[in-house]
Amino acid sequence: MKPVISEAVSAYEYESGTLTLLVQFKNGSIYEYSDVPSDFAAEFDIPHPWHRVHARIKAYPYRQIN
Repeated sequence: MKPVISEAVSAYEYESGTLTLLVQFKNGSIYEYSDVPSDFAAEFDIPHPWHRVHARIKAYPYRQIN
């Protein structure tokens, strides 16, 4: 996973072949989001991504995986 500069998120990983975004939060929980376009996932490369994406990310199917 790739580290993130954020108060809420510690790391993420994006699989372009499956459009799957994994997000690890500071509390240790990991969520898997499906059908995420690459331009949305790229927002995690900018510091403090959660401020920009938290309201929109719930539009994608997700599940907690740990």
